[in-house]
Amino acid sequence: MFSNLIYTILTATIYSLIEIEIEGENGWAIRLPTPNVLKLGSKNITMYHMYMLMLLFIMFSFQVNLFQNFCLNNIYNLINCFTLFLMTEDVLWFVFNPYYTIEKYSKDKIWWHSNQPWLFNIPLDNYIIACINIVLSILSGNIYYVTSLGVCISYIIFCTKFLAKRSEEHTSELQSPDHLVCRLL
Repeated sequence: MFSNLIYTILTATIYSLIEIEIEGENGWAIRLPTPNVLKLGSKNITMYHMYMLMLLFIMFSFQVNLFQNFCLNNIYNLINCFTLFLMTEDVLWFVFNPYYTIEKYSKDKIWWHSNQPWLFNIPLDNYIIACINIVLSILSGNIYYVTSLGVCISYIIFCTKFLAKRSEEHTSELQSPDHLVCRLL
């Protein structure tokens, strides 16, 4: 199970960096040439989002051996990996993105999270993910799901404290057209 957690954290980190390159300063695929498929609150779910979710489902299904051993425990593992990925990747997108940085992680700056309640400067979605993982721990009798939530939150805090500062120092440089290639590094 620990390997699932490491896999989830690594894929969330890499995916957030890829998505920054794809979306840049815009976020939520707003400027991508992809059709809208459905509306979820104030957000349009695009084909880009649908493909991303399908890819993640397949990746995590193989990671937890769901196709080889279809059982309740592997379904719990899949839900755990999937929800932790979404929470971690979402926050890291802001931590690493030189157009936002973690200082702009607020309801008034993020239109795609603005229609939901925020508690202690965190969108409700992240609390829902935390609750899902606590329920998984209770249902399975396995403390792993709560522990993995704690590890992901600790990783996000680490990235925020140590990496966001560096990103913020270079934001003005990285936003200039001459430095687009060397973002974040």
